[in-house]
Amino acid sequence: VQVALKSQSNKDCLDSLSMAFGESFSAKICIVEILRNGALTSTYGHYPKTDNIEYWLGDDPLIQKAILSGESQFWDWESTSPTLEEVSHYQKAELKTHLVTPILYKEKTLAVISLQWKTLHKIDEQEMFRIHVISQQVALAINSSLSDQI
Repeated sequence: VQVALKSQSNKDCLDSLSMAFGESFSAKICIVEILRNGALTSTYGHYPKTDNIEYWLGDDPLIQKAILSGESQFWDWESTSPTLEEVSHYQKAELKTHLVTPILYKEKTLAVISLQWKTLHKIDEQEMFRIHVISQQVALAINSSLSDQI
């Protein structure tokens, strides 16, 4: 979070946060995207650093559920909801597990974190607790660093 606070640009801040989450939780892909008025924006950072990241968060039902509920949403290839037909982009991206966590500040969703694995990744209570605590810290960083964007 300190790295994000010292970032020179909004993109650098979001990329730093994405890298920290991705590496901390051994995710293949991590995207941190800012919301404005409850909707995704084009302001996001991603891990790993590559110019050709496949972006489909705007079409993902898990993203919408996380934004509306204010709670993390989980899917793996054994799940029945949403169905693979509803998330065909998961198949195209070869995902086996997807976790979406909203970043909340004073009950307002500032951003979402999308952690994606290409292997089956079971998330236990301790890992979910870590994600929750870190996301609270990220909310503070985003609120102070990117307040002009949200």
